[in-house]
Amino acid sequence: MLTMKKTALLCITVMAFFCCKNEGNKVVETPKNYSEIDQLLWLTGGWTNIGTESQSYETWKQINDSTLSAYSYTTVNQDTVFAEQMTIQQKLNSTILTVVSEDENDNVPVHFTRIPSDKGVVVFENKKHDFPKRIYYANKVKDSLHAWIEGSIDGETRRIDFGFVRAH
Repeated sequence: MLTMKKTALLCITVMAFFCCKNEGNKVVETPKNYSEIDQLLWLTGGWTNIGTESQSYETWKQINDSTLSAYSYTTVNQDTVFAEQMTIQQKLNSTILTVVSEDENDNVPVHFTRIPSDKGVVVFENKKHDFPKRIYYANKVKDSLHAWIEGSIDGETRRIDFGFVRAH
């Protein structure tokens, strides 16, 4: 006859065995849902906007299931006049765009949170930032990237548009 302690120990051992059992000795994990990043995978790759006076380049890479990263720069007469690094990361309850502009804001990252938007447009917002307050990305035409920034400058609402085509 088993004592109470031996019975309890046997029950715990049996439960541990069945709880830890997995298929083919592989760890079975609950899949993570990164649907917001999945919706942005069209960004990956190189984008260009070549004008007569300036040339702009933006390159997006997928770092992992939850993160995209980019480097963007503009040249005028072969001199880089603007450059920034960007990261889009999906976290538990939000998706954050982080921007670090070289030689601006003491290279301190600025964070923008994704907000609901019209279909086909992705919007990130930071109401506390001076300019821009919102950053938009749209891919309404195949192999094109339409981005724009909005906010107020000296009390006036401003919008600056950027049009890119996929680099081939």
